[in-house]
Amino acid sequence: MFEADDSTGKAHRLLMGRDAITEWYADGNGKVRLGAGWDDRNWTLLYRDGISDKFATVPNSYTGDHDPSNPLVYRADGSAIVIDDSSGFSWVHAISLPSFNLGERLFSVPGYDVDLVVPNQARDGVVGAAYTDKGDKTEWFTPKLRDLQGGLDKMLGAGNARKCIEAILTLPRGTEPKKLPLIVMPHGGPYARDSEQYDWWVQYLGAQGYAVVQPNCRGSTGYGTAFEGLGEGQCGTGMQDDLLDAVKWLAGEGIADPRRVSSSAPPLAAMPRCAGPNATARPIAARCRSRGVSGLSGMMRYDRKFLQNAKFSNSYWKKQAPDSTAVSPQVHATEFGIPILLVHGDKDKRVPVSQSNAMAEQLKLAGKPYQFIEQLLADRHFSREADRLEFLKAMKAFLDRYNPS
Repeated sequence: MFEADDSTGKAHRLLMGRDAITEWYADGNGKVRLGAGWDDRNWTLLYRDGISDKFATVPNSYTGDHDPSNPLVYRADGSAIVIDDSSGFSWVHAISLPSFNLGERLFSVPGYDVDLVVPNQARDGVVGAAYTDKGDKTEWFTPKLRDLQGGLDKMLGAGNARKCIEAILTLPRGTEPKKLPLIVMPHGGPYARDSEQYDWWVQYLGAQGYAVVQPNCRGSTGYGTAFEGLGEGQCGTGMQDDLLDAVKWLAGEGIADPRRVSSSAPPLAAMPRCAGPNATARPIAARCRSRGVSGLSGMMRYDRKFLQNAKFSNSYWKKQAPDSTAVSPQVHATEFGIPILLVHGDKDKRVPVSQSNAMAEQLKLAGKPYQFIEQLLADRHFSREADRLEFLKAMKAFLDRYNPS
């Protein structure tokens, strides 16, 4: 582990690497206090106090079902503050050191996970905690910050709603929300979630006259471990059903036209089953896919080659999709019943462009309608304006042809 001066670019080594340790954590004074590592079965923790230079192994029972509660803030009294999910939800607790025994619950939000804590200026305590219900929220623990937040909420408007499956719905401005063409946009991950915040992709589609729905299907984060656990083994199956349920609900409410539905998805978007025995019967007119995984087995081989925590990645995907062939679109190209637009950047280091190349090749062999745009200078995040514009223009032309607004 190295410490670097960002003003000069100079760095010096703080610690030598240790077997089985892949992550290091420092306190508010910059002293490295904790090391953690995962071996595909159990966690190993090394800890030292703020004075000693020697690390000691922490006895623990952390397994793949329960991650260790790494201290986020070290308090002056010798305890620490963590976010722990042993209750089924990620809530803020105190822990004793060096035993790491869980102590008092300091903050929780019924039905939702806490995302992070906000440390004070000295970094020896916390002044707030952030969570996401329908949108991003922060609960402040000091009267001054709480009053400031209350004023902002009053000025901007704040709400809190909960349903079995939540979704974000964006409607085109100035258009009556009846029988609108619909874009279903599942989030990436699937270990992720959507909330009410600006999204250039969504806003562009809304400006073109489409309603856009972003369902937080089963397995999404932020709703507790039980809800997250509902996604295990459901990539391309139950998660896909949640997306289709959103379409049915919007059609039943008269908001969406069920004959004009498309899907536009970011990478790893719930590994949707866009092919299968009943693909032609599903209410999807066309699909736009950016930087997506088309062959899960190949993706896991890539992870083993390039990721330090590849064992964790592979075990995670085996839980999410036990039958990797069944949810890999490139294997089912002959079953596609809808046209598809593929866009992928050559500079994408997380999902290699070979995934989209393979998908395009299989669609070509199967004689299915598709368009593949390989962006030579694009990275995973559309960092270049030119790449974002090329993608949006291509998506609009594709939708104008197959599902016009």
